[in-house]
Parts: sequence; structure tokens; C-alpha cells
Amino acid sequence: MFATPDGDLLGRTWFDQLKKHDARINGLARRLQSQEIRPNRSRRYRARVTTFRGFIKAEIGRVLNRLIKMKRPAHIVVEKLDFTAPGLSRRLNRILARSGRKVIREKLKDFEERYGITHREVNPAYSSQTCSNSHCGHVAKANRKSQAQFACASCGHKIHADVNAARNLESGRSAFDRTAHLTKADSLRLTVHRHLERNKTRGRVTSAKVLHSPYYRTVTEASGTPLIRKFTTPDVVGDVSAG
Repeated sequence: MFATPDGDLLGRTWFDQLKKHDARINGLARRLQSQEIRPNRSRRYRARVTTFRGFIKAEIGRVLNRLIKMKRPAHIVVEKLDFTAPGLSRRLNRILARSGRKVIREKLKDFEERYGITHREVNPAYSSQTCSNSHCGHVAKANRKSQAQFACASCGHKIHADVNAARNLESGRSAFDRTAHLTKADSLRLTVHRHLERNKTRGRVTSAKVLHSPYYRTVTEASGTPLIRKFTTPDVVGDVSAG
């Protein structure tokens, strides 16, 4: 459910429980629809949805309370996401998104009122695809091998994908805007340029394989300035052997 920069993965059984609720709610909805009954008109269906919303509130509250007890933070940064999960029905994801966002915001507001713990929602654009290694910062879709696995194609850094994103959120290493006002295109452009600038400052070689990857080509085409020309030798050297 939540991941921290320290590597904590909280709410590990969350998805398994979501699938059970999905089977109960979506299964009943299908049966009702086959009988030409609108699910929302069924008392039994509404009861299951109410139970599910109660589960969401209880679980999010439990996990966030544990997080506060463990970390005792002064400030919390949380991704501004749609709060849906792959592998669930559209029906359950719709309920989850509406209820989940509301519950999280209400809980964070409660923390602020009771304990003075401030919070901010930030634009997470590319945070899960950007390497959190302090010496790297390479951004590529291929870096995220799966929902849980991150492996940087540039430096080889391996880490749980959600922990990687949390570290980027904490450090601002990914160039998303803290106040969530930048477009995704602007976030990508800044992330790419930050990676190349870091390499230039450290005197590192940026391979041709990286420079010609889809994200880097997109930034080049959008800016109208080829990255290889902008970051010229000796600042960045193309690896001819890599293509």
C-alpha cells in the first residue's frame, strides 16, 4: 500500500484482500445484470460496497498510524496518483480511487490537526522510472522491469520499484515539480537534462544507447536541439561500440 525511502513496504497483504472484495462485489454485479437488475438497486450489492469502503478506511488508517509511530515524521510527501491497481475490475478500481484518495487526504489532515505533521501531494511523473542512485538519475521505461522490480539500464542499480520512487520523492532527484504544476512533458525534459548535466559535471560518459533511447529522443525532438550536440565532447562522449 505504501513504500518509504528507508525500504519499508507497508500493507503487503493489501492487494490479496482487494482481490477478495473484487470477487464478491463484481461477481454479484454480474449476476444482477444477467437478471436485468441494476446493481445499485440491490440492497445486498450496496451492503458489499459499504463493507468494502469500511475496509479501505480501516486498512489505510491502520497502516498510516503504524507509519507515524515508526517514523515520527514532521512532514509527509505522498504521490498524487489515481489510486487504482492493475489486475482489479474497473468497477472495484472506480470505488477504490474515489474512496482511497478521500480516506488518505482525511487521515493526513487529521495528523496535521492533531500532531502538526504537515503533508504535500506531489506530481510523481517518471519517479518510478528514474534511477534513485545519487550518481545516476537515468530515466527510461525499461528501468522498471515489473511492478516490483527496478533495474537501471545505465548504472545497473537494482532496488524495489516502489522504494526507488519513494527515494526520488524524498530527494527531488527526479525532476517532477513539487507543487504538481508541470506537465509530464516538462517533467521528462527536466529529468533527462538533469541526468545529462550530472554526467557532465562528474566527467562521465553517456552512452549512445542512452542518448538514443525513446525518452531522450523525445526530448531532443521537442527541444529542436540534438542532445549530442548540446552536450558535446569532452563533456559527453558517445559510445560508438553501443551503436
